[in-house]
Amino acid sequence: MKYCVFCGQILNDNDNFCINCGYSTEAGMYNQQYTEDQEALKEKDILDTCYRLTKWERLAWKISKIYIMISTIFFASLLALLILLLSLLDGVRGMLFVFYIMYFLFCLLFIFIPINIINGIFYRSRHDLMNTVYDDLEQSYKVYNNAGCIVVAILFGNVAAVFAIIHFAITKSNKEVIHRIIYKQTGRIVSEND
Repeated sequence: MKYCVFCGQILNDNDNFCINCGYSTEAGMYNQQYTEDQEALKEKDILDTCYRLTKWERLAWKISKIYIMISTIFFASLLALLILLLSLLDGVRGMLFVFYIMYFLFCLLFIFIPINIINGIFYRSRHDLMNTVYDDLEQSYKVYNNAGCIVVAILFGNVAAVFAIIHFAITKSNKEVIHRIIYKQTGRIVSEND
């Protein structure tokens, strides 16, 4: 197996031109050591990119968690104040207002608290992925090779979705290099279905 010295495309041993960029692979233009160094640099670049994207996504999950926590406290305080003010009203009208506000507070807490818990779980999982990128890229590959992480990030993390989408695109476009890295790290071949 050899690689194009110009673009890094994997070539057959009998190819005279790169199928990607058209660069000649004639004798004298092909350097085995150069392509191995280029391959190692590309692998390092992919690992560094995966690490940085996971790090930024982790930060986005944390910011989202803090934002939701502050929003929960703010709305809960505001509703508690409204309940106090409306409880001073007499009669059925005051009781209806109190009932509606308590119902809204109940819904608010049972929506924001689970979202906050989900954010905490994803923040922790991204922390774990970030720590294993250089040792075992397979875990990160399995997470970012499907669109499910993007859907979850859109629903619960907002800004984290941007980094999940970028990571998904990089994972899809560099599948061969990632498979090669995983094989070097673990000795296992990743199936195309993963």
